[in-house]
Amino acid sequence: MIKIGHNTLHKYLLGNVSEEETVQIIKWIEENPRHAQELKSLGQIYDATIWNQDKSTSFQHTFSLKQRKRRIIINISKAAAIFTIGFLLNSLIQYIGSSTKMQSLYTPPGQRAELTLEDGTKVWLNANSKITYPSSFAQNHRDISLEGEAYFKVTPNKHRPFTVNASGYKIRVLGTEFNVQAYDKRKYEIDLIKGSVHVTTPANTFADLKPGKRLYLENNNIVKGEITHPEHFQWRNGLISFNKETLQDIFNKIELFYEVNITCRNQDLLKSH
Repeated sequence: MIKIGHNTLHKYLLGNVSEEETVQIIKWIEENPRHAQELKSLGQIYDATIWNQDKSTSFQHTFSLKQRKRRIIINISKAAAIFTIGFLLNSLIQYIGSSTKMQSLYTPPGQRAELTLEDGTKVWLNANSKITYPSSFAQNHRDISLEGEAYFKVTPNKHRPFTVNASGYKIRVLGTEFNVQAYDKRKYEIDLIKGSVHVTTPANTFADLKPGKRLYLENNNIVKGEITHPEHFQWRNGLISFNKETLQDIFNKIELFYEVNITCRNQDLLKSH
């Protein structure tokens, strides 16, 4: 059992821990759900302390809060590769069936991960997302499952199609780059960067995409269109970009990515872009 003292947790909240300490904290969080809640509670107390300071120094404290969170994100990014190894070696490794070993990687809110699959395919996993995949792909196909959002750079292999199963959709490729958002069955989107993809919908209809195109749900209808906001894919580098979105949509994404609750008393303001 990993032991993490409060002094180390406070250093983590301040963004003053080393990469090795960060890795230990992440393992500690994954060890027991109560550990994650403990860290979250400490963070809320610390943030409340900052925001309730005297108004004359509020700007300085606000900057400190932002600086602290930025340091934490940087530390997490630096150790992403180590986190991936840690995840693959702990309880997230699962056995399904008698002979096939399946592995799952989950990224908690506020974090991201990058991993390389057995065939060389690279996957970037966004916050609050989960990918399930075999330790070794079959000889004639490569199948994985996704909940949340991920960016894929698939190693070409025309003899072993790569399939992503997400929210009832099947995305079949031979070798390409694409982004999938599948947090919610009502909000689904596939963005193709390179190559081509063949999509089978839950209603068993089919669609093919070319580079620069996207497939998404709008009013429960499947729509094809152009990728109008390529900056969105910068989430892989820790940047959340918004373009002509309502404040309501922005709040929804922040709540999803960071597992926080945002309340706006002025409902009309939520409609603003």
